[in-house]
Amino acid sequence: MAVKNHLPKEPPARVGVVIPTLERPNELRHTLEQLRAQTWMDWCAVIVDQSAVPSLVVEPPPFRDLGVSEYVPDLIGYPRVVYIHVPWQRGSSDARMVGLAVVQALGCESVVFLDDDDTFDREYLEALRRVLDTNPHADLAACDVINRRDGDGELTVLSRDLYPMPSRMLRLASYRGERMDGEGPAQDHRWWLQFADRVTVHCGRALHTAMSAPSGGLRDTSGRY
Repeated sequence: MAVKNHLPKEPPARVGVVIPTLERPNELRHTLEQLRAQTWMDWCAVIVDQSAVPSLVVEPPPFRDLGVSEYVPDLIGYPRVVYIHVPWQRGSSDARMVGLAVVQALGCESVVFLDDDDTFDREYLEALRRVLDTNPHADLAACDVINRRDGDGELTVLSRDLYPMPSRMLRLASYRGERMDGEGPAQDHRWWLQFADRVTVHCGRALHTAMSAPSGGLRDTSGRY
């Protein structure tokens, strides 16, 4: 007999944070710690884990068999986390689309996508949410991304001419069913190009740090997923 999925009963968080992950529990926990340290706390994290063994140990409560997803209302002290374990699935694009569907089902107002090895400023969510709150005509809020090169750790703010406004918060009322392309590198870049006709307001700050050529996890050293 099918078991009904249990989604939060309380009012939904305003921002859904989608985090795909694969075989990197330490990086994932670090990402969750950064979320806990945010200055703006009205968020819900949706973790889509493609690892063979779950990256997060949950006790108590134990995992519940809910079909394609397993929802844990209180995950080791992290409030409002939806954990989805899909070991048969591979690819960050598919993981992000699953997470986006959950964020919509939860009733969040907006969504951001974070990789499990990203780092972000304590004001990341607050700054982007403020842009949307003060610009009701805006479909997206954006910030600059700092590029951390794999190996030497050197930091460089990415050029908007090369990779325009790469970190965004999308107002879900402006989402029109766009799909992610699961082939080759720069999938997230191609995803955002679909929103070129939408109104994007930049916060004027660099708040997001990403690896330029990460190894392990969802990407290999070529940047492919």
